[in-house]
Amino acid sequence: MLFQPNHLLFLFEKLRNHLNLLIENICNLKEKRKKYINVWIVIDEKWRSFLKSWTFFLLEMGKINFETVRDYVFSRLEKELNSNLWYHGVHHTRDDVLPAAIRLGMLEGMAGEELLLLQTGALYHDIGYIEQYAKNESIGVRIASETLPGFGYLQEQIKRVGQIIMATQLQMDNGRMIQVPDSRDILQLLMCDADLDSLGRPDFFEISENLRWELQEYGMAKTPYEWMQGQLAFQENHSYFTNAARSLREEGKRRNIAEIKTLLAEF
Repeated sequence: MLFQPNHLLFLFEKLRNHLNLLIENICNLKEKRKKYINVWIVIDEKWRSFLKSWTFFLLEMGKINFETVRDYVFSRLEKELNSNLWYHGVHHTRDDVLPAAIRLGMLEGMAGEELLLLQTGALYHDIGYIEQYAKNESIGVRIASETLPGFGYLQEQIKRVGQIIMATQLQMDNGRMIQVPDSRDILQLLMCDADLDSLGRPDFFEISENLRWELQEYGMAKTPYEWMQGQLAFQENHSYFTNAARSLREEGKRRNIAEIKTLLAEF
């Protein structure tokens, strides 16, 4: 029988569980408890390192075919998203957020499994729009949880992807609408920066206008002046979380803020 990489990883995880149980039983021998606890610590650390190396190897060997995951998500977004999502259409994920996540992730030194999970979070971060417009991040987490096992992702990896998705949710904080990722998780920080990468780009105003038209479709119409006021507040309340995003986009953000103020003065 030819084992597929995911079968191999399953066997290694089963073997690890049995090894842990065996070592735990050994540690219960009172007269040698301290000695074997130290042995368990050493073996467990080596085993974790071994499994991590195997995870990377299996990724490289095609256990998780990211291109297949990507094609699946793009297909669903193209077929199931409403046609009046001028901002949150498939292009937002395909042409904007995913490339930004890869670019920022690589600049921050992400590779292997970490870069894979960041890209996966970027793919799924707005898939919840296929079911409802507002507060749909948890729907994206559910869809990821339902579908990623079929692509070979482990439960621990899927949990991490869910955390990356939820980090993009906008929250009110002291009157400010901001994202609140876990500052200890570089993948959450990178995801948020990729999601709002356009704030510091030259195409900010075009993308901003697409969002205004989209919100109007969903009953949140604003005049151009009101919209620009809101965009100024959002820009000024926003800060990029990672060094990569700050180095790439902070100067562009300052230019866009100055342009918004100029436009407001002309009304």
